[in-house]
Formats: sequence, C-alpha cells, structure tokens
Amino acid sequence: MEKLQFTSKAFSFASVLLCAVFISSCTKNKRARTFGGEEEITLKANEKLINITWKESNMWVLSEDTLTHIKYFRENSAWGVWEGEIIVK
Repeated sequence: MEKLQFTSKAFSFASVLLCAVFISSCTKNKRARTFGGEEEITLKANEKLINITWKESNMWVLSEDTLTHIKYFRENSAWGVWEGEIIVK
C-alpha cells in the first residue's frame, strides 16, 4: 500500500511539473489568445490604434500616424523572430 501512495504522489508531482513547463513555454501571444492572458503593446509616438487581429498565434496591429495619415500594419510575432510591416500611403 505504501508503494501505491508514493506512485500517486510522484504522478501528481510529474503532472504539475509538466503543466508548469507547458505554460512557461508558451509565448505571450499564445497565452493571451489561447488562455485569455494579457498582452500589452505600445504604439509609436503620434499613432492611434485602428484594429488588432490574429493570424494563427501572431498578432497584427493596424495603426495610423496622426500627422502623416500613413497607416501601418505591423506583426507582433509569437517568437519575435520574423515581424512584418506593411505601410499604406
């Protein structure tokens, strides 16, 4: 019976550890989209937000420069490796 309790405790510990590793390996974008987490972005000076959308786990932000009225569609990628930008004049 003692061996069964140890196995149950070990299984519980392994489960908690696995969950912790899984959650910590997610990016901010993935946590915000999947689990309802929180993501904070900062717009550049003189920009106003128009829209935010998701493409898989990447966030795309549409903003407008209030001085030049140029619109920017910027990607906030999950891993921050490839981030695109589209400029609409």
